[in-house]
Parts: sequence; C-alpha cells; structure tokens
Amino acid sequence: MAQMMILSWSGTRLQHVISDENSSFFHQQCDKALAVFRSHGVVHSDGEGRNMLWDDLGGRLVVIDLEDVRWLKRPRTLEPISGNTRRGHRVGMGKNRQSLTVQVDCCVHMKVHGTMDHRVG
Repeated sequence: MAQMMILSWSGTRLQHVISDENSSFFHQQCDKALAVFRSHGVVHSDGEGRNMLWDDLGGRLVVIDLEDVRWLKRPRTLEPISGNTRRGHRVGMGKNRQSLTVQVDCCVHMKVHGTMDHRVG
C-alpha cells in the first residue's frame, strides 16, 4: 500500500517577518491568538514566536506546534440540543399479552472533539 503525506503552506515564521516597526502589531496578534485558545480551555505550552506563522495572503496569524497543549478542566456550559425529543415506543409483551406503551426520553448527546480553527484573523 502506498502512503503519502500532504502538507500545505501555512505562512512564514514570525521571526522572519517581525521588525521594529511592526512588532507591536504582531505581539498583539500573538496575545489575541493565545486568548482564543484560552477561551476554548486550551493552554499552548510553548506560545513563543517560533510557533507562530504569518499568512500574508490571508492576513492572519497561524499557531503551530500543538502537540504539547494542555486542556483545562472546566465545566461545559449547557446548551439546548435540537435532537432532544420525547417519543413513544411500543414494547411487546408476548402473544397473548397487552402491549405496553412506554414514554422514553431519547436524548442525543453530542461530544465535541476539540476541533477548532486555530487561526486568528
């Protein structure tokens, strides 16, 4: 079986783009990106400039090197889930017995797997 890895270009390392004239802008963008991570309960363990890329075409910062992120344990906010409904189900009780209708709460629980857009624009 042939295997291949496809990589896309994400930007130029921030250390090659930053200068005295634009350093405050890029520091602000880095702080904003790390704040977005924290708002999702994620702490980037190495949020230095070497792990930031600048996408000049998109005009956005891209955060890389995510293998050592820490997930903060915090309670999730409760949100209405559109799949929650009450449905009646018939449960058979045998040939000569009367059927029993049971109301069952059918709840669909969706688990969010931490997919997030780590780009700040």
